[in-house]
Amino acid sequence: MPRSISELVADNFSKDPEYYDRAAEAQKEVAETLAETIRSAASAAPAPPDKILEIGCGTGFLTKKLVETFPSAEIAATDISPAMLAFCERAVGKRKALKNARIDFILDDISKTRLRGTFDLVASSFAFQWAGRLAEIAPTLSRLSRPGGLLSFSILMEGTFSDVRALFEKNDVRFPIPHLASERELRDTLHLFENAKVERKILREKHPSLLEFLRHLKKVGAVNASGEMVPTAGLRRVLAKNDGQPVLAEYDVAIVNAERKP
Repeated sequence: MPRSISELVADNFSKDPEYYDRAAEAQKEVAETLAETIRSAASAAPAPPDKILEIGCGTGFLTKKLVETFPSAEIAATDISPAMLAFCERAVGKRKALKNARIDFILDDISKTRLRGTFDLVASSFAFQWAGRLAEIAPTLSRLSRPGGLLSFSILMEGTFSDVRALFEKNDVRFPIPHLASERELRDTLHLFENAKVERKILREKHPSLLEFLRHLKKVGAVNASGEMVPTAGLRRVLAKNDGQPVLAEYDVAIVNAERKP
């Protein structure tokens, strides 16, 4: 029986959380930027968030920032990967400054979540692209947000890995990647929210070769979530044509802040 996308994503991200925490530089940088925008947005609110939901906590890049910024808040940190969730809990527990955090670690898949209640802040960094089309989870995000509450997230957009994808396409091979939204699609899915602000940024990573880039993606878990297999002969052809040549990997990122409609 074919495995579900959720199962594939959970397995991919459970393979090597230690490597992810050490080497996922783009993810770390985006989490820090997102944390700054959350801090700025929250400072303009009548009161800081008391209840926070983080979706896809990973190894804790954003989680630590949320605890530091809102030390009195009650935080629910969720992830689809048991290994990532356990790593995040250990990482937060090791930080003396975070030892009094009011935080629960919950194994959860946002595409079929059983979470109940509402939150003052719903936050997520680099997770929603793995949950299917954003429009499909937008009603859930709205349900989990209290009226007037803040939704803040980062997500990979349609231009991600454009150069790498072009290398594959030149050899008539499709680079397997989940659906990535356009900005129009992104904005269309926020109809249940208001005052949406979308910031786009491009992050670039240089890898010594295409093979090293693909190995990096596999080790951080960001690979083949579609279940689509690249033909071995096709992959060998792409690698042979680009053997030893440096590869530029571009992350096309949207950082979004919006408010739940009253």
